[in-house]
Amino acid sequence: MPPVRGRRSRRGHRAGSSRTTRLSPLAVGAARRRAVADNRAVPRLSAFYGIVIYMYRPDHLPPHFHAQYGEHIAQIELGSLEILHGHLPTRALRLVREWARLHADELERDWELAQALEPLVAIDPLP
Repeated sequence: MPPVRGRRSRRGHRAGSSRTTRLSPLAVGAARRRAVADNRAVPRLSAFYGIVIYMYRPDHLPPHFHAQYGEHIAQIELGSLEILHGHLPTRALRLVREWARLHADELERDWELAQALEPLVAIDPLP
């Protein structure tokens, strides 16, 4: 039975009010991950240990990639592997840098492909 106007629902909100629904942080993170995976303009290069690596095409200089771990997102420069913008937890950043060192040539190749609006090549995750 729908709530009667003027009465409060179980959660204490007035029936018929235009209160916006707030998503939990987990729901927001899941939606963001789906958006990254489904958006062809943001190809997913790799995923490991809950970390998703992607690259916009084309994107601004300096050459970089994006890493996401939960609600944390960072842009990582290809050459120095320093964070340009954003934040990652220490453990996630260590894993991203280890992965990037192992795949530096592939990341450079994907950067060039991204700037030319060509399809990117997926990169193997950390073992």
